[in-house]
Amino acid sequence: MVFCQSSVLVLQILIPSKLALPYTRSMQSFNYGRFAYRDVSSDESDYELGSSQKEMTGSTLDNADDWKWKLTKLLQSKDQQEVVSREKKDRRDFEHLSAMATRMGLHSRQYSRIVVFSKAPLPNYRPDLDDKRPQREVILPFGLQREVDAHLKSYVSKKPTSRGFFPPNSLSRSNNGGSMETGERIYPRPELSVQNSVSMERILSRKSLQLRNQQEEWQESPEGQKMIEFRRSLPAYKEKDLLLKAISENQVIVVSGETGCGKTTQLPQYILEYEIEAARGAACSIICTQPRRISAMSVSERVAAERGEKLGESVGYKVRLEGMRGRDTRLLFCTTGILLRRLLLDRDLKGVTHVIVDEIHERGMNEDFLLIVLRDLLPRRPELRLILMSATLNADLFSSYFGGAPAIHIPVSLTLLISVLITCRKPIPYPLKPAGKDLVNFAA
Repeated sequence: MVFCQSSVLVLQILIPSKLALPYTRSMQSFNYGRFAYRDVSSDESDYELGSSQKEMTGSTLDNADDWKWKLTKLLQSKDQQEVVSREKKDRRDFEHLSAMATRMGLHSRQYSRIVVFSKAPLPNYRPDLDDKRPQREVILPFGLQREVDAHLKSYVSKKPTSRGFFPPNSLSRSNNGGSMETGERIYPRPELSVQNSVSMERILSRKSLQLRNQQEEWQESPEGQKMIEFRRSLPAYKEKDLLLKAISENQVIVVSGETGCGKTTQLPQYILEYEIEAARGAACSIICTQPRRISAMSVSERVAAERGEKLGESVGYKVRLEGMRGRDTRLLFCTTGILLRRLLLDRDLKGVTHVIVDEIHERGMNEDFLLIVLRDLLPRRPELRLILMSATLNADLFSSYFGGAPAIHIPVSLTLLISVLITCRKPIPYPLKPAGKDLVNFAA
């Protein structure tokens, strides 16, 4: 017999409650009416919601009584620190259980499908309770573990114990591919042993001899002879010996000369060639700054061509977001900002032997700040050589700033200036960019 909800409601209204009670009891005893009600009723969700709430309330109370006993045992135990549960009912009743644990002075937290009650505060993440994290036990061989322990002990024995031993600029970075080497590491490097220093000297000497042989081969070649003849025609060649002598005897010198005398392209080459001929080419590192990136790129390309090499071998450049240098680069042209960036990471410019600051008469903010930093650096690096180059005769200001540094002027003959003007008056076969119009107007 099947009853719908409306029929049951009508029967309950028409029949008195005393008479309907045995009927409903008999139906409930045989479960006829309940199953018919559930099958036909259109309001089934309300019935299940009401019954489920009653069942959840009862189960929650029973679960709370069980956890009250568990948490009491946890407080009484001296060895046990926490209780972990993975049951679904505990996750369902976590709010009630958490409030009860808080009143008892305990800490609780739910990690995904795991509920934890502890005497100590719980972190936001527990890797040992993370189901998505694979739990693997890695067993190292005994020999490997013993070797690792020996390396760690030797490293700890070399590490300084006092904080005062750390240098102020202990943090550093290391960049690859076109970037310059940076400064100190977090811990100071241990000194090289005698065997390592001897082997390093052998490597440097072998590399220096190789550089000297390459330079001699280029100078003896027909193309090299033509290039040497052209370089000798520049006014800077007449002051070559005087410049090299002043650089070797003084830490700072100021070089002035008019545009076209060859100071930008020739003086860095003179220093590099002198060091290579003295078998110190492998240990030589020259940095020449330019105020503009186009100057650094074009000058490096010209100097590499005069040395008969490809750009990036012994001569390279580094500008912002771009660079061309290699492992054997000994002469690097860069912008002033690049050198300031390196000084930020390496305040002592380790490994650099010569710093050439070109166009110092262009009194920019970066150039003035660079001179301030370099003047503070010179007492810490007595072997470092600083060369300041200017296109004007007003070099006394820079000389006095560096304690009366010697100033050398490269004179330019009138014949050279006339030849430059004649060359500029010649028609140019390609259209000039807007930056070149000033030069043509000046020459005219």
